[in-house]
Amino acid sequence: MSHHTKLLEAATAIPIKEVPLSEYVRRLRGHEVFKFARYGDGEWTAILKPDPTKGNCDGHAYTYELSADLAKSIIEPSDKIEYGIQALSVAAMGDAINTYVGKEKIEWTNADVFHAASEARELAAFADVLRERKPIIVGGRQWNKGEWLKPKAFIQVPLRGVYDSKAEILELIRKIPFEDEVILLACSMLAEVIIYELRDTEATIIDIGSVFDPWLGILNRGYHENLGELDKAVYGDK
Repeated sequence: MSHHTKLLEAATAIPIKEVPLSEYVRRLRGHEVFKFARYGDGEWTAILKPDPTKGNCDGHAYTYELSADLAKSIIEPSDKIEYGIQALSVAAMGDAINTYVGKEKIEWTNADVFHAASEARELAAFADVLRERKPIIVGGRQWNKGEWLKPKAFIQVPLRGVYDSKAEILELIRKIPFEDEVILLACSMLAEVIIYELRDTEATIIDIGSVFDPWLGILNRGYHENLGELDKAVYGDK
């Protein structure tokens, strides 16, 4: 059991399943269909304390509409989705989260699997299999520098207030022939809403958050301090 998982279980008394990175690599290589959503401090703040005058670290507001969409994905969970919960980011809200989700039938997974691998410089296998699958990326303009991941397509979304463009973004994604596609979401809290909306499709959809930001030249998270030019040299010329 990882340090992150121990911390989260202590904070919320919710059992958290550890799934190794190698399992996601295996699924991707085997063309298995799955959905991976990540609920961190931003999602939980939006659910528990919506306030359109406030927002997460990337400037996306905790609107009431976003809160309702995220809450629905928890209150009416889908067995088509793997629900990840972040240890460090929700530890401070453990009691409130435990009260909120305690009545729900969700099997939680450690959401930090990709970010922990990045911090440990063990993300290569994940990046390699994504290149093989030629994913569709939904993210901000920084992903114009993401050619090294060999994406099949790129859907650019606003860097701020992305939830306001939910309908347009979903319309663009729904134009994709979903069968055997891999869709990577780097669009903040909207990612969980998109995954829930598209839960019955035949596409694999993963909320990757900021995990690849260092290879796009962006170091904007605490754990990114240990990354930088060496990692960009490893991945950037692929």
